[in-house]
Amino acid sequence: MRPNRWLRSGVILAFLMGACAPAATPTPTPPPPPPTPTAAAPAPSPTPA
Repeated sequence: MRPNRWLRSGVILAFLMGACAPAATPTPTPPPPPPTPTAAAPAPSPTPA
């Protein structure tokens, strides 16, 4: 019965570690900004400045 108890405790420990690890370390990448209207506009005309 001892191996079963060790196995069960190990599984629970691994599950808790896996569930807590991502929550404790939030993603450092912020959400992407909304697309600007200029990005959707076609390429600029080839007229000289």
